[in-house]
Order: sequence, then C-alpha cells, then structure tokens
Amino acid sequence: MLRYLTAGESHGPGLTVIMEGLPAGVPVMAEQVDFWLAERQKGYGRGGRMSIEKDRVRITGGIRSGRTLGSPVSLWVENRDWANWTKIMDPAANSGSHVKAVSITRPRPGHADLAGGLKYGLTDLRDVLERASPAKPPCASPPAAWPCACWRPWVSAWRPHVVRLGGVAIKARPSFEEVATKPFESEVRCVDPRAAEAMIRRIKKAKADGDSLGGVFEVRAQGLPPGLGSHVQWDRKADARLLRALVRHSKRQRR
Repeated sequence: MLRYLTAGESHGPGLTVIMEGLPAGVPVMAEQVDFWLAERQKGYGRGGRMSIEKDRVRITGGIRSGRTLGSPVSLWVENRDWANWTKIMDPAANSGSHVKAVSITRPRPGHADLAGGLKYGLTDLRDVLERASPAKPPCASPPAAWPCACWRPWVSAWRPHVVRLGGVAIKARPSFEEVATKPFESEVRCVDPRAAEAMIRRIKKAKADGDSLGGVFEVRAQGLPPGLGSHVQWDRKADARLLRALVRHSKRQRR
C-alpha cells in the first residue's frame, strides 16, 4: 500500500513529504520531481507570487545512487518566502510569533478556519489556515499537482489534460499520443486549440468580474504495474482506492 504524508505550514520554512510503500530498485532523480513542480507554476492566469516559487526538491531519505531502497522516501522543499514570515511563524516559545493573529471572528468563507478553530479551541485562526492552505507548495495541504509531481517519476506514462473549464469543453476525446504532447503547448493545458482560446477568454472575464471558475481535468496513465488494486474485496479495488483518496483530499480543501 502506498502512503503519502506531508508536514509543514504554508508560510513555514518548507514542506516535508514522506512516501511509504515504494518498492526497492525504482530509478528516480530529483530533476524528475523538479520538472513537474515547475510545470504547476505555469498556465494562464497565474499570480505574481509564482515568480518567487522556484521549487526544488531535496531528497533526504529512502534513495541511494538514484534508486529507491524500499524504505520510506523523504523529500524536502524549501519555502523561499520564509524570510518574510520568520517572526510570524517562529516555532520557538515566547518568540512573539503571535503578531498578526487572525481572529476567530474573521474566518474566511469556504475554508477550514472556523471549523478548525472551534475543534481545537483556538483564538488565532492562523494556526489553522497555515496548515489548511491549498494556495501553494510548500504548504501542508498541497494542491493536486504536488502528489502528481512526487509520484510521476514512478509511472512510465502519466499525462493530464484539461477537458472543461468555465463551461467550455473539448469537442472530441483525444488519443493518448495527443494528451502526451499537446497540453504542453497550451497555457491552459488543453489539447483543443479552439477550446483553449475560449477558456482563456473565460478566465479573463472572470478575473475582470472578480470571480473564479471551475473545471475538469483527466489523467491518463500507461505502463502501470499489475496488482495496484485487488479483486478480493470491493474496498481494495484500484478505482475504489483512487476515489477514496480524491474524496478525502476534496474534503480537506473545503474545510
């Protein structure tokens, strides 16, 4: 069973990732993870904050001579914005890090602030939002790109593409070969040029209106080893385990 854990806060020193259950002898290089971390920073409509987030991974355990050891793999990514948050996020006792507290009376709508504050009896909601922030890595509740970046080196062919955004959808289902190459040519990672242009127009309008858009993306994979799931029980099937992981991640983002 593969397990993916993280530790760290959105404005903390960095993010630690631990992946447990990987077999021994799998080739992996830090550059492979760095490539996909860089990919998540691209795309139309990204904010200026991306200019300081040149994420680079440091392998701190579980890999030797470019191959996994069978033990848990530990990765570390430094937060380049940490220098601006050192005082506010200082882990030392009596450090004065209570400055810029976020009042329990000012929770952000649609976030985990209020639920987390009530659950743990907190008066400073920063203790919640720093961990629950989906805004960027390094952060403790990373966006979907983070797991993809970490798992991709172990999958021979794993390709995502956007199929719908803001009500605009691609017209036909593309081949795997198209999905493997064309999304990299698009600012919105869409294989259909006309749909991509319409998506960009929708993004521009939403930005002008101060609104946001939802979308759908598809991930295709080839070369997966057999036995990822099991036929012996319904909850051990690969699709059941994938759905459970997606639902759990979605619930964390809504809290």
